[in-house]
Amino acid sequence: MSVGRQGSFRIAMFGFFEAIKMGLSSLVSYKMRAALTILGVVMGIMTVSVVSSIIAGLNNSLSSQLNKLGSAFILIRPIQPGDNPPPEERRRRKLLTDDEVKAIRELSYVAQISPLEFVRADMIKYKDLRVNSAQVFGTTPEYEGVHNVFVERGRFFNESETSRSAPVVVIGPAIVDAVFPGLDPIDKELSIDGRKFRVIGVTERQGKFLFVDRDNFILAPLKSLPPANFMGLQGYAADVTAVSPERLAQAEEQIRETLRRKRRLKFFAKDNFAVFTQDAITDLYNQITGGIYLVMIAISSIGLVVGGVGVMNIMLVSVTERTREIGIRKALGAKRRDILWQFLTEAMTLTGVGGLLGIAIGGGFAAIVNALSPFPAAFQPQWVGAAFVSSLAVGLFFGLWPALKAAKLDPIDALRYE
Repeated sequence: MSVGRQGSFRIAMFGFFEAIKMGLSSLVSYKMRAALTILGVVMGIMTVSVVSSIIAGLNNSLSSQLNKLGSAFILIRPIQPGDNPPPEERRRRKLLTDDEVKAIRELSYVAQISPLEFVRADMIKYKDLRVNSAQVFGTTPEYEGVHNVFVERGRFFNESETSRSAPVVVIGPAIVDAVFPGLDPIDKELSIDGRKFRVIGVTERQGKFLFVDRDNFILAPLKSLPPANFMGLQGYAADVTAVSPERLAQAEEQIRETLRRKRRLKFFAKDNFAVFTQDAITDLYNQITGGIYLVMIAISSIGLVVGGVGVMNIMLVSVTERTREIGIRKALGAKRRDILWQFLTEAMTLTGVGGLLGIAIGGGFAAIVNALSPFPAAFQPQWVGAAFVSSLAVGLFFGLWPALKAAKLDPIDALRYE
């Protein structure tokens, strides 16, 4: 690089930093005006930071839960998540029978099946302590392996206890916290709607997902409690694991063929059941979060446009106030592009400061949400970078007209301006 080019580079950098300094000085000199100007930018960037952090936290949490189930997991339900069949078709849907569960268990590509009997329990208590809104399921010992939820204390009920519907239960840690505080729950008697059940095991703690406490459940042997209607149906839902992730599709097809044959469905008749994998849950979740992202972009765009209009206004005022200064600079040899970039840099400095404030406030708010609410939040560096670049782009776009106006001023007229 020649000396001349080095000098030009140094002059350009000096002008760049001088423009940033002027932009910051306008923030200091006109605090209220500058604050109102960049408020829209702050709100827009803050919205992006908070919403993207919450969605990223939910993504991480959902991914962790699905990974825990494994990549060979299949669900059997009357209706697939996201589907809304008409009433006539809904009435055709059925849960599984004992015979169908047995047939699925014997399939070559199925490793394990855990039938789930949904139970309604209105009164769950130990002595005078009660449990609020616990999930109660009837199931089999295969529940442990299918769901990767294992007993931490005690044991799971066995096949013998399941076959005779023994009055024993395995409970989640939230049940222990509610009715056995400071006690060892093993071999204690838990009352469920007036019936006594002996606690034989406590599962590992899983934590919460959104508003659902995944430790607030009770597992009992099948048919040990009166079942509740699930979607107005009687029978079992089921969760299945294939022999391997590579055989997932074959296992899914085997289950579908078996159920169609057992229910004697004609060739062109629709399934009156739903067999699906984790991908269906993930797809539904992505559709929901995709809509949230669109709303976020719309809201933040409004804020950025409002902030951009404010920046344009303050820069037009600045051009008017500094007309003589522009004339002096041009008289001393400043070119149009020098004036143009000076005012563009000042505008971008204003919006850049607004972007940084929005990121800081959004990050703080996301941390509060993560700590005090059921929504997990994880700050995303890529969204932070995109938000900051967007704030600079707003300054560049909305500062262009004032900068062009300043650059086109006639130096003689500008020097005469009072």
